Amino acid sequence: MKRIAICLAGNLRKYEQFQIEWMKISSNTNTDIFLSTWDFTGKKLGVTDPSHKSYHDYNYNDTIPYSIDFLKTRGFIDVEIEPFYPTFYERFAEQIQPLWSYYRLSTPYDPYVESMKGMHREHMIAFLSMWYKRWKVFDLCNLYARTHNITYDIVMMGRPDIVPRHIEYESIVEDAINVRAGYDQEQDFDDHLAVGSFDLIREYSLLYPRFEYACRYWPVRVAENLHQPTGYLRIYLEQLNIPIHLHSPSTLNY
Repeated sequence: MKRIAICLAGNLRKYEQFQIEWMKISSNTNTDIFLSTWDFTGKKLGVTDPSHKSYHDYNYNDTIPYSIDFLKTRGFIDVEIEPFYPTFYERFAEQIQPLWSYYRLSTPYDPYVESMKGMHREHMIAFLSMWYKRWKVFDLCNLYARTHNITYDIVMMGRPDIVPRHIEYESIVEDAINVRAGYDQEQDFDDHLAVGSFDLIREYSLLYPRFEYACRYWPVRVAENLHQPTGYLRIYLEQLNIPIHLHSPSTLNY
């Protein structure tokens, strides 16, 4: 039987809804679940720019009501909780500054364009915070594996509100990052859950520490490919010669 690690990264939004399902999955003796999250839930205050319906401000005061010890009793092998605002928010804002400078200079001033730029800045910070957490949760998994002399055959990298309901493990391609195909032409694959070998998911998780270098030396190329969540990820994997294998919902379902 394959030994599986599930690495969950990001906010605990909808955790109350999914915690029973995660406990059922963790009850399997061949599956270990790791979590790296922020100290706020990820809930939003509401629309702050009426010109764009998807632009929201997060409620950073809405802290999660769970401790690390409590979460470990709910099926997680190891847990990390970090405070997001203002320390990490300011850190991420500084890291995307080269991209932000490119956007600020790329078009003449216009109130509507400026509002869209503000939205895009928050989008970039959210993008960076997500990949930071993916990097950190893989560190938890890697440390546990080395400490307990465990070899994981398959690693899943996803979000706490994305529960794998059906995975055909015999369909997983070992030398690729396995993801579900997207539903439209703008996003040809879904990055909510990635499945692969331990070594490939390690490379996948290193997008964050390598991202600052890319922002500094290739800001235009990076900025032009952040209009969708998978844009920069595809570039990153291509640079590492790591193929992407697309699955239908029948073989990779969540």
